[in-house]
Amino acid sequence: MRPKTDTAGVGNSVHIHLSFTDLDDNPVTFDASRPGRLSERAGAFAAGIRRHLPALTAIAAPTVMSYMRLKPHHWAAAWTTPVEKDREATLRICPTSEHAGYDPSRAFNMEFRAADANAGPHLALAALIRAGLEGLRANLPQPLIVKGDPEELTETQRKAKGIHRLPGSLGEALKALDGDEVVKSWFSPTFIENYFAMKRKEIEIVAGLEGQPLCDRYAAVY
Repeated sequence: MRPKTDTAGVGNSVHIHLSFTDLDDNPVTFDASRPGRLSERAGAFAAGIRRHLPALTAIAAPTVMSYMRLKPHHWAAAWTTPVEKDREATLRICPTSEHAGYDPSRAFNMEFRAADANAGPHLALAALIRAGLEGLRANLPQPLIVKGDPEELTETQRKAKGIHRLPGSLGEALKALDGDEVVKSWFSPTFIENYFAMKRKEIEIVAGLEGQPLCDRYAAVY
């Protein structure tokens, strides 16, 4: 199975689309008989991403400003769950044409929505693929496909469905990355040491800034 990826930028967000083909270029992401129409292998790949989502957020949403967007009801990712069609899903199962006679298998894909334009695209993509491969190697069961707004559920209901909030700040995301030995193992110790040092210094530099002043500070740098 070979992953096929594409990226789409929307404002400051970057949406990474994931689909799969076999070695003969036949699509293998789609299975109409399964929940969410995800094939067994695509479901395991999604499970690997979900397992490591908190840590992945530190790579895909790598600035203090990133977390102004990753909130419920902001048309952005907020919860660690795959959802069909919903544009607030972290891992969104994209809709396909419903025209009679149309074969959706080649167009069918998943969309990772927690990345933004401040992320290193190669780092974000590599981390997503490594997380998905972990799910395939472990043959993880496909996560529950959730419908509706997770914020309308009680904490008990969310826990029962395996729904959790993404980190709410860069500091929280770095803590999640620091605690995920699997994700850290994908990078050299030197990279991890320097990444944490740079990001913690970044948090220190913009401490106390919110809203437009925070955006202005980043704009002046970038």
